Amino acid sequence: MLNWLQRGESLLDFLFQEYSGGQNNILNWSIISVVFCVVFSVLFSQYIPVIPPYIAEIEVNGFVLNKIGMMIILLLLFYLLRALVTLLFFSAIGQVKKFLVLAFAAQRFYFVESLLLVFLCLAHYYYVIDKGDAYIYYAFFILVFFVGKNVFYFLHREKPLPEEWYYKILYICGLQILPVLAIWKFIFI
Repeated sequence: MLNWLQRGESLLDFLFQEYSGGQNNILNWSIISVVFCVVFSVLFSQYIPVIPPYIAEIEVNGFVLNKIGMMIILLLLFYLLRALVTLLFFSAIGQVKKFLVLAFAAQRFYFVESLLLVFLCLAHYYYVIDKGDAYIYYAFFILVFFVGKNVFYFLHREKPLPEEWYYKILYICGLQILPVLAIWKFIFI
């Protein structure tokens, strides 16, 4: 992907690239988001207790969603909706340029997280690992990455978050914490 979309850049060049030098940002963001959703779904779908009956009854051309398919569709819709609401938030405060910088920074972060999730999937499915113990480590992994993502946004050199402190708090609480809590409640409760 990097050779084709980034015209031969190395991984480090891609990760440390300036926003002004970015190429194919929307396409990169789309591919990285889909890969993240698929890998996250493959790793964490086994911990979903049951598929809700109203989803299990949906049949399209003889196909029924399993846990992985449900998670992929749910996460894709979740991240698409959150991106749209984030765009509306940045449009409402008059800082659309910050949204583009935030999307640029987020795709770098999710790229690294996707690579780590791929390694976790390989370790989880190809080595003997107790799934109960692994769940605790995975929950800790998610928490560390969630906090790390927000710290990354705060410390990023291009300052992707809004300038005013109250908009930063509104963004983190309203568009980072609450949606994640809502999706975990929907999936696990």
